[in-house]
Amino acid sequence: GAGGQVWQVVTGAWSIVGWITMPTFANVAGMALATGLLDGQNSTVTGGENTEREYFTYDATSTAPVDGALVVTATGMGAGRLISTRTVYASWGEMNTDVRTPPAGTALTVRGVGGFTAATSGQDLTLSGGLKVTVDANSSGERIVEQFGEVGTPDDYATVQRAIDSGHNIVFSRPSGYKIATKLTFDQDVTYTFRNGSSLIYKGDKTSRLADVNGRAVFIDPVFDGDDRQCSLSLVYWSAGSGPTYFNGKTRNLT
Repeated sequence: GAGGQVWQVVTGAWSIVGWITMPTFANVAGMALATGLLDGQNSTVTGGENTEREYFTYDATSTAPVDGALVVTATGMGAGRLISTRTVYASWGEMNTDVRTPPAGTALTVRGVGGFTAATSGQDLTLSGGLKVTVDANSSGERIVEQFGEVGTPDDYATVQRAIDSGHNIVFSRPSGYKIATKLTFDQDVTYTFRNGSSLIYKGDKTSRLADVNGRAVFIDPVFDGDDRQCSLSLVYWSAGSGPTYFNGKTRNLT
C-alpha cells in the first residue's frame, strides 16, 4: 500500500527491481519499517516535520548517527539510513546536531529564527554535527542573537558571545532578556541594537561582571540589568580608549 513495486524473476527467485510510484507513508515510524527499498530510493512522508510533506532518500550503506527525524534507521531493510532532504529545521538545536552535508550554497531555515547558508569555508558557525553555515541577514539587513544559538537558558553567554564575535551588526530582541552568568567581551567595531525592551541580565557573582567593552562598538537602546547582584568594579567595564557610542542606554538594578 506504500507504493507500486515492480518485481521480476532473477536466477529463479522473485526480486524487486523498482517502483511504479514513490513509496508514501503517513509518518516516519511507518517509513522506517518499509521493506523492498532500493539504494537511492526516494520516499514521501505525508505527516513529516510540522505535519508537512517530507522526502527521504534511502542510503543502503550509511551508518550516520541517527536522530529519528533527519536521519532514521531503516529498520525494515535491516541496514542503512533514511535521510531527510528538508532544509527547514524545527529549532536551532536540530540544525546544530544535523550530521548531513548539504551542498555549499544550500539555503537553510530555522523556524521562527531566520536563514542560513551551507558553506565549506568562510562560515560564521561550525555546528556540533559538523555542518558549516553562514548566518543570513534578514530583509532589513540585520542578524539576531537567536541565529547564533539557543537562548532562555540559565546562562545565555555562549550564544550571545558567538553573536558578538561574528563581527556582524546584531539585534537583541528577546523581551525577557538574556541571562548572562559568564562575562561577555565586546571587541568588535559594529552596532548592537536592543529592541522590545530587551536586556542583558547579570547572573554571575561578585568576582566578575556583566561585560567588558574594548572596541568601538555602537550600542542603541541597550539595557544592562544588574539583577541586584554585586559585581567586580562595575556592571559594565568600558576600557580606556575603547570609544564606544552609547545611545539611550539604561543601567538598572545595581547593588
